[in-house]
Amino acid sequence: TTTVNATGPITGESAGLRAYNGGGTMDITVTSVDGEFGYGVAIGGEGGDSVSLTATGAITSEGRGVNVYGSETVTLSLASVTAPAGEGGEYGATGEGVVVSTYGYGNNSISATGPISASLNGVRLDHNSSGDATVSVTSVTAGEDGIRVNAGGYGEGEYAYSGNVSVTATDTITAGDDGIRVNAYNSDGLTIDAADITAGEDGIDVDFENYYAGETSDVTITADTIVAGNNGVDLY
Repeated sequence: TTTVNATGPITGESAGLRAYNGGGTMDITVTSVDGEFGYGVAIGGEGGDSVSLTATGAITSEGRGVNVYGSETVTLSLASVTAPAGEGGEYGATGEGVVVSTYGYGNNSISATGPISASLNGVRLDHNSSGDATVSVTSVTAGEDGIRVNAGGYGEGEYAYSGNVSVTATDTITAGDDGIRVNAYNSDGLTIDAADITAGEDGIDVDFENYYAGETSDVTITADTIVAGNNGVDLY
């Protein structure tokens, strides 16, 4: 187990905090983090490992506020994340709030008790895992998608599968493209619960497909108000 506990603010011109987990468990707790031109917090992994990140203060970066990739199980408990447009960081990343890409059998969750603001995507979860995918936030302001979940599952092609997908937003989502966008394949079920959404394209855009013959999954979508430039809800 690797443990990082930072009780004061962290600032870095490239990344505020950068770590690589070659296996096992990594627990990171921080207050405020500012990664000016790269990442606020960047954590890489090799699969088969577990990453937990708790941030009690603001995370800010002109690249990506939080970037976690390659791990099997990811749990993020965040306060606020701000990723404005700027010079950008490594790999051309610029202005994305929270980006998580997983692979394996684990459950993955992103939660934020404060606002997320980004010039591109607010929250993006690429869930290449067989476990559950959960996103729970308050407000999101994004130039592209507010919340985007790609639940491609674990496995090859049409045999990939994932657990339940859940997206909750208790306050406003304002997005230049889709407010909430979910692509889920062979998932056990999908639940979206949102308050108010204003979107340049679709308010809620869902592509939910189950290739297993005879298998059925529940899809539940709830929202208070949706104002969209294209479709309010697009489910297919």
